[in-house]
Amino acid sequence: SIDAQLRLAHQEFCTLADYYRISTLYRLHHQDLDLLRKKIAATQIRPLSEAALEHFSFTTQYMNHYLQALFHRIEGDQVAYQEYLGKTLEVWRKNHYMREAHSRVYKIHLSNYLSSGHKLGSYEEFPHLLQELRSIPSQGRKEEVETFQNRVFYELLYRINTENFE
Repeated sequence: SIDAQLRLAHQEFCTLADYYRISTLYRLHHQDLDLLRKKIAATQIRPLSEAALEHFSFTTQYMNHYLQALFHRIEGDQVAYQEYLGKTLEVWRKNHYMREAHSRVYKIHLSNYLSSGHKLGSYEEFPHLLQELRSIPSQGRKEEVETFQNRVFYELLYRINTENFE
């Protein structure tokens, strides 16, 4: 029905607005977590449930998972942060056309996942993820340079922490 479609569109808009509001607050106040928590509490943002997400678009799904990840990062729960970053990547992987169209954004999420894995001391997935990072074509010189910088950085972290030198 039209009403159902309007509700979905409204939720899409709200999730997008929440994503930008929380990510902006995080960038501005990540050095002062107490202030950040107060500002986020004042927003009354509540991510969608896992069950509700199946009815929404790629954008709502991935942004909702990323919001969950940010909330866990702010609370200091690195394991849950990593879990939700993984869910974000799953949504991107299920929508390969979006991954191809927005490769730079996908690579940022992939790099965030690698960084979180490093913080947890979890390197099992690194070889596969680094290969994936290597295999995604860049859409311009700037993206190519960013990808090279991130890939080399995470490869060095992996090698240093696993003593897997060639």
